[in-house]
Amino acid sequence: MIGTLPITTTKKGEYSSKYLYIKKINNKLRSLGLSEVITYSLTNKDNVKKFTNDDFEQIELSSYLSEDRKVLRYSLIPSLLETIDYNLSRKNKDIMIYEVGKSFYKEDTYKEVSKLCIGITGNYINNNWKHDEVKCDFYLLKGILHSLFNYLDLKYALDNDCDFPKQFHPGKTSKILLDNEFIGYIGCVNPSINKNEVYVLEIDLDKMYSKKIHNIKYKDIPKYPSIVKDMAFLFDKSIKSIDVIKLINEVGGEVVKDVDVFDLYVGDRIEESKKSIAFSITFNDINKTLKDDEVLIIFNNIIKEVECKFNAQLRNK
Repeated sequence: MIGTLPITTTKKGEYSSKYLYIKKINNKLRSLGLSEVITYSLTNKDNVKKFTNDDFEQIELSSYLSEDRKVLRYSLIPSLLETIDYNLSRKNKDIMIYEVGKSFYKEDTYKEVSKLCIGITGNYINNNWKHDEVKCDFYLLKGILHSLFNYLDLKYALDNDCDFPKQFHPGKTSKILLDNEFIGYIGCVNPSINKNEVYVLEIDLDKMYSKKIHNIKYKDIPKYPSIVKDMAFLFDKSIKSIDVIKLINEVGGEVVKDVDVFDLYVGDRIEESKKSIAFSITFNDINKTLKDDEVLIIFNNIIKEVECKFNAQLRNK
């Protein structure tokens, strides 16, 4: 009897859309000079609750080899910090690493979430010939975040006015919001936790992927020049910068193309109950060249509305 092969349909093998999405993120981060690492998914009980304010039930192994590898991690940051400390102890001072990995918890059933974690310390650029250095700091990490989200065509916002996990530096940390939904943190590790100046961010990739844009809409590069104006206000500490940005966009209308927070100050030079926030506003009209007097009218209206709604005081009047 002669055997015959079964008849069946075949289809072309291909990657899932989520895998391709994560692959894009990998490619972008590598192009920015970051190196990928893979760390343990297991940690200890002390680490599992760090760098988060989320309320969750941890997953503990019934059989484990050591106390340090007893619980499935929830945040990737502790694992990344161990890798950074390992390199620093071996004289590798300039570190730019990231990890795409899973976090785990219980909520009725077993759950896992894909997360992106980035850790930087030391210098981003060293030029021994010119003796130029670009130091790793909050704004460098924010630039990496901004570049990644632009690449993915996502619009994000930072919220500085909230309670952060105590493992973050309270004056150098922000929440990351995507469509007003919390997706992660960006900031400096608290010096009480790590003596080195290390900056980290952690993002929920599943939330990012759920908001990905399928049909990207393109628009022409502005033909006419933009005008940029800066202003700083004194606010009560309870006021959120994101609410001020919303008001600026509402009052400014279509000619306000971008609003960015470039300075936040809390200290001895102002009242204890106050904080100073500085904004940079970009004005542009797609149909014509804006004149200074036109922009000044809108700019003054913005100042008046911000002062009125938030009981704010314009600095350096």
